[in-house]
Amino acid sequence: NPDDYLSQDLKNPKEFLHFLKKYIGADWTKNLKESQLRLCDKEFIDKDYEGREADLVYEITGENGEKIYAFILQELQSTVDYTMIFRIVLYIISTLLRYFLTVEKNVREREDFRLPSMIPIVFYNGEKPWSAVQTLREYQQDGVRFGEYILNLRYYLVELSQLDEEYILSTNTV
Repeated sequence: NPDDYLSQDLKNPKEFLHFLKKYIGADWTKNLKESQLRLCDKEFIDKDYEGREADLVYEITGENGEKIYAFILQELQSTVDYTMIFRIVLYIISTLLRYFLTVEKNVREREDFRLPSMIPIVFYNGEKPWSAVQTLREYQQDGVRFGEYILNLRYYLVELSQLDEEYILSTNTV
């Protein structure tokens, strides 16, 4: 059951690390170690504009000590949420604003101050293929036209129905 997997197994940093490496597989996941992961408390998780929340948030300490936040939104429903990219943007902006305001003014105004990276992951188990846009640029009217000069964001999508059953079963996850 995907709901049980996300709500229980991914709370274990070892399982979350395995999930990142197997289903996200991006370069930034390759050298990650379990000791770099910390499951965040529910207080870190903020409600978005419709009262939904990120299902899990992990703080990842990067190789240079930087903080990275990976969060999973699970869509355990049969329909595609076409507003997903906007929900994610609102969640990220809200979280970054809260973070920014908790840092002392003299620290956040320094030249070397940086906000933490936030990495959105959508886990979808619906039967119909996911057809919502995955970038903010695509969600904005005529957004592609302005290239890099328009706000953009992309989320990782793990679409259960599109994964080969043998691949999933090969390590007994999801």
